[in-house]
Amino acid sequence: MEESNDGSDQLMIAIFSIGETKLGLDAGLVDEITIPPKITAVRGAMEWVVGIGNLRNRIITILDLGLRLGLGQTPRDARSRIVTTTVGGDFIGLLIPELPDVVQVDRARVGPIGNEVAADIREFFMGVLDFEDRMVPIVDAARALGPAVAAQEDERR
Repeated sequence: MEESNDGSDQLMIAIFSIGETKLGLDAGLVDEITIPPKITAVRGAMEWVVGIGNLRNRIITILDLGLRLGLGQTPRDARSRIVTTTVGGDFIGLLIPELPDVVQVDRARVGPIGNEVAADIREFFMGVLDFEDRMVPIVDAARALGPAVAAQEDERR
């Protein structure tokens, strides 16, 4: 993983579960965590594109991270949240089942991806965090979501 702007050996990781799978996301990439806005489905969109919404007068594409990673559909209920980030210049939201825990960890606890993640989606992760006696894959937003957003844009054209 890249060194942080402050040169520290610490990382802030947002940790959440999709089904029985714990995942992490570099909290430095998170713009905000919010309650989902009203979502409008996009006809012809890929299965993991939940739709688009208006978040403080800014259109946001909302993706189901569970579907994108082959972990099943993320439930939508009162506990659901949207984690917003920018990937390739696109403002996107990731639907997650609940508010994530944010933890500070030593970079040394992040290792390379191994058999913890299925081979067909290994490219979507930047590493694995050894956290509370579990190996937690850390999502590489640019790799996991960039192609999804680009493909969605192609579909619209």
